[in-house]
Amino acid sequence: MKMWVKKMNKHGMHLLHAGEVVETAVPSQATGSMNSQVGRQVGGLVGAAVSAAINKKAAQPEQQPAGLADSVPTGDTVYVVTDQRLAAISYTVMSAKPDELVASFRYQDIAGVEAKKGRLASTVTLSFLDGSAAAFEVPRMAKPEKFVQALSAKVA
Repeated sequence: MKMWVKKMNKHGMHLLHAGEVVETAVPSQATGSMNSQVGRQVGGLVGAAVSAAINKKAAQPEQQPAGLADSVPTGDTVYVVTDQRLAAISYTVMSAKPDELVASFRYQDIAGVEAKKGRLASTVTLSFLDGSAAAFEVPRMAKPEKFVQALSAKVA
């Protein structure tokens, strides 16, 4: 988590508003990505079957009403809690440098945030006041509970 704050402060400030302060940041990926990667690492027919089953399950997300959740990115993204908003920023995979602002959410539009711990990653769900919700995975080593705590303090 500290690594991403440093990267944002060093390479990503041009993506934020002037004077905006980065408080915390975590990398994310689409829900089911971590389990799918593990399945592929097993290899052979068993690994292919596990990976296919996981991908099929991940490709069928829960039905949520259309709304702000539709603009939550599903790819590799860094979620940045600032003093002004929640920003979603894409990053280059090879250098892990912040690349582009892909979404921005005002705190007053977010109803809540929660995390469900998994073995390798936590599934973080953002709920919006319009009734929509979106989920993404945050690797456990990125300390998703601290991200949830910081964002919860902003939307409370």
